[in-house]
Amino acid sequence: KILTQKVMQSYRNLSRGKEFFLIEGTGHAGVGSVFDMSNAEVAKLLGSKVIIVTLGGVGRPIDEIMLNKATFDKKGVEVLGVIINKVNPAKYDKISDLVSKGLSRHNLRLFGVVPLVKMLTRPAVCELVEDLEAEVLFTEDEMMKNSIGRFVIGDMQPHAAVDIFNDHALLIIPGNRDGIIVTALIGNLLDSQASCPVAAMVFTDGIRPPQKILDLIKKSHIPAMLVEEDSFTVATKINNSIFKLRADETEKIELSKKLVEQYVDVDAICNLL
Repeated sequence: KILTQKVMQSYRNLSRGKEFFLIEGTGHAGVGSVFDMSNAEVAKLLGSKVIIVTLGGVGRPIDEIMLNKATFDKKGVEVLGVIINKVNPAKYDKISDLVSKGLSRHNLRLFGVVPLVKMLTRPAVCELVEDLEAEVLFTEDEMMKNSIGRFVIGDMQPHAAVDIFNDHALLIIPGNRDGIIVTALIGNLLDSQASCPVAAMVFTDGIRPPQKILDLIKKSHIPAMLVEEDSFTVATKINNSIFKLRADETEKIELSKKLVEQYVDVDAICNLL
């Protein structure tokens, strides 16, 4: 009862004077059932209609959509339709066609199919600092917005590492591996205008690099942070994290808006509302 009152009061406060109010769910329809406040129950409580957003594919998304719809149906919540997100661009046309046909058999409307854009899936350095609860050794405000393209655990010899530092790599390594660290810095030190081969460094095991190495990192303008966990634990933690768009990631926000405008039938959604 207390949670219900809090949700209702928050809804009234936030929606007051608004022409349109969008509520983001917290996962699948049943999330929150443990305390009788599942997404389906909250939608019923607020009198909200639902659009199911699911990941790209054919069989699995439709299975999951129908499972979620059954939960909403049980609570008497209307499902307006579906948006398929993060579809492999190479299979876009095929998946769009098959999913549309599959959903139509279940009388579900497809509002849009959005292709996967890798840039939007990449976490920013500032998100890693928060998720890892890391100590920042060096950074610049602008560099905290660096997007991470790939993770590299520094367990190789320096000569073998030259070609793997690219695509905004995040180097995860103990701070006493001087050879690998310097190898990672070379691209930035030789050409500060070049595309970013290394976006950030995470020093693990609580081992801080020597001061001369830290000075080189500062000259290279690469954000660096320190954590107590080992490299494998850090990599696993990052891999399992869920990263969201932040208010200051304006480039990603603009790209997201363009994708919705291009691939989602927003007018049809508004008309049904």
